[in-house]
Amino acid sequence: MKRLIVRVSCLLMMLLSIQAFSQEPLKLVQTIPMPNVQGRIDHMGFDVKGHRLFVAALINNTLEVVDVSQGKKLESISGFSKPQGVYYVPRLKKVFVANGNDGTCKVLAGNPFGIVASVPLSLGADQMDFDRNASRLYVGHGGKDAGKDYGEIALIDPASDKQVGTIKTAVHPGGFAIENGRGRMFVTLPENNETIVIDRKTQQVTGSWPLPSDTQQPVALALDEANHRLLVGTRKPPRVVVYDTDNGKIVAEMETVGVLDGLYLNPKHKQIYASGGEGFLVVYQQKDPDHYEQTARIATSYLARTSLFVPELDRLYVALPKNDQSDAEIRVYQPQ
Repeated sequence: MKRLIVRVSCLLMMLLSIQAFSQEPLKLVQTIPMPNVQGRIDHMGFDVKGHRLFVAALINNTLEVVDVSQGKKLESISGFSKPQGVYYVPRLKKVFVANGNDGTCKVLAGNPFGIVASVPLSLGADQMDFDRNASRLYVGHGGKDAGKDYGEIALIDPASDKQVGTIKTAVHPGGFAIENGRGRMFVTLPENNETIVIDRKTQQVTGSWPLPSDTQQPVALALDEANHRLLVGTRKPPRVVVYDTDNGKIVAEMETVGVLDGLYLNPKHKQIYASGGEGFLVVYQQKDPDHYEQTARIATSYLARTSLFVPELDRLYVALPKNDQSDAEIRVYQPQ
């Protein structure tokens, strides 16, 4: 009897180990429909306290407001022209939306939300990021879209809704990543196949990290500041290149999803998420700062490029555009 009990216990432990090993790193916990949203969906912002997701519906020329706690779309706000970058500043309860076709950064406030200001930039206004310590919003614009042979990063004071500075770049800037400890900002330059380093205090470019010779078009960034690593997502070919932020040297490379547009680090679970228009969400496990393993390739839908990881809620939001079978929707994943 004792031997039988021991055998049964060992078998149960083995089955539990197999189940844990086979568990997907992300679990789909919610699907939120977004009716009447046509075409491509771009970047997103989030109001943690209000549990609201702000979605740039690029083809619709609208900002979609989604209540993730209720699992429904609240409203669709018009008045945009190719909305792309989105950021919510909680202290001011404002949403900032970069518009590529009219070269503005629209500001929304109030209850219900309405456009209260428009910061003039130049054509191609796209991605943005926020320096919480200095309370400065960075917005990329300019370049070929604006008929310029250089790009620009606008510094916007979110309290006054005014542009307070400009950082000039060689070409149109792409993705942003803000480093808190050393006051730097990393920015991709897709046309030049490089990532530049900017000193936020002096507003000067202090370094340039080229891609491997067989890799082009860096578009997205994820910063692992604790381990001094910067992950750069590229499109030609689809790849994630990992740099040591102390010296700019490449320490790792891995294949990723095609038409990549979203790249995020989850430090709690040591996971990396990459979403792309090829129609997949790719998950990597960080073994250590120099070693990564792909643990899942989750089907989404064609042209589901953008995503947003919200660490405060430990949730990943992926935007799926409308297709012949279903309306546009937001899929919500919980890390395992």
